Amino acid sequence: MLALMSRHTVSKSRVHHLRLWDEQGRLWDRASVEVWPQEVAALRLTGAPIAVHGYGRSMRWCRGREADDLIRHAALHAETPDTDGLTYRACIWTSDGDRLLTFETFC
Repeated sequence: MLALMSRHTVSKSRVHHLRLWDEQGRLWDRASVEVWPQEVAALRLTGAPIAVHGYGRSMRWCRGREADDLIRHAALHAETPDTDGLTYRACIWTSDGDRLLTFETFC
């Protein structure tokens, strides 16, 4: 008799509805999409990576200068589309008391 075994796969760098899986597969829940510039600055000071995702594009994780550039770009294009036709909205996610900042793109 053949025994069937199920494989457990961990999702990584993925968003589904109000849940996000980061690069390590940690699960985060969406906490807020009404994010103020002070919150963005405070989360950036933690040194944690920041992700950009949405509109059919793969999630991209940014650190250091690239994260700073992403924040500036997203702020400039919150209402006015960039050269790719995208606008950006900041989101905060929580997991076990930790907070994560991402930017979601829209066309």
